[in-house]
Amino acid sequence: QMISVLTKVSDALQSGHEKEGLETFSSLVNYIAFYFEVLILCIDTFSSTDFDFIPLQQKVQGFSSLFNDIKNALSNKDYVNLSDILEYEIAGPLNSILEESEKVLAYLKGKLPEDAK
Repeated sequence: QMISVLTKVSDALQSGHEKEGLETFSSLVNYIAFYFEVLILCIDTFSSTDFDFIPLQQKVQGFSSLFNDIKNALSNKDYVNLSDILEYEIAGPLNSILEESEKVLAYLKGKLPEDAK
């Protein structure tokens, strides 16, 4: 679902509707930032378990370079570059993080007592 929103933002930026695209993008960035905070909290809280958090940590760290590219595009008001990042570069890494976080969720669900599931 996030990917479809990113596509809508990219389309809005490409068609000259920067205000609309940036408003939607701002909301999405807040959501992604919150999601990442939860992932980092899970990593910190459950790092002493037998689950291997290294792949997720690496994917989150790799994603930060994309955030830097996005930040630079926004600060330069380079909406063409921002649109390209959103359309072509972010989907793969974001999907990879979502897939890895599903593994974390499955692991944590497996650790819950039966009556808490």
